[in-house]
Amino acid sequence: MKLMCIGDSLTFGSIGYSFIQYLKPELKAINRGINGETTFGAYKRLQKYIENPRYSEIQTYIIFIGTNDILMPYLSTLSPFWKLQMQARIALKKCIEDDDAFAALYENMLQLLTKNHINAVLVGLPMIQMEGISLKKIQARNDSIKKLAERYGMAYIDTYSLQQWALKSPLRLYSWGTISILRILDAMIMFVFPFSKNLFSKARRLELTVDGVHFNSLSAKLIASEVNKCVY
Repeated sequence: MKLMCIGDSLTFGSIGYSFIQYLKPELKAINRGINGETTFGAYKRLQKYIENPRYSEIQTYIIFIGTNDILMPYLSTLSPFWKLQMQARIALKKCIEDDDAFAALYENMLQLLTKNHINAVLVGLPMIQMEGISLKKIQARNDSIKKLAERYGMAYIDTYSLQQWALKSPLRLYSWGTISILRILDAMIMFVFPFSKNLFSKARRLELTVDGVHFNSLSAKLIASEVNKCVY
């Protein structure tokens, strides 16, 4: 069976691990994760994929999007440097900061899928291990995704609860600092030396991620296991 996996860097997997690499061998997943992608960008790409004859035989999509709509506005508050860097990206990628607007656009994606008789597995937003991030906002958006999944008869994977269940100690937080030099170095090292990803996680004593956001192998395997159950 072929799957179309639409998402951001959590799906793409150049930084941290992607759940795609842990799917069952018989599932042929097309990785359409893009670093820094937002819900708006995913929606526009979804339209193109559905209309593309190349993908006409794919009847199951994995939708894992929305983290950057929360993460980028948060990063813009860390320092003048981050604000300068993020403001342009927030505008360019049309980051959605309002919860109701997020739910409305997410529903547009599901309407598009339903109209074209395409099934989908909806993956909820993850637990982010970063100082000052609003976990309540993540949970609120996950509530919206879950309700939409029920309304449209689609499977929902509760990433947040899966990670919460996997924690063996209190959630440890991490900071990206006031400038992004360390983030750039992280990305370069993980891209060139993929085996280093879990080493970052262990060195920082982060149980779920390699840098507070991107998955270590544990979190990626948790999601993959649920996708394997939902798709057959």
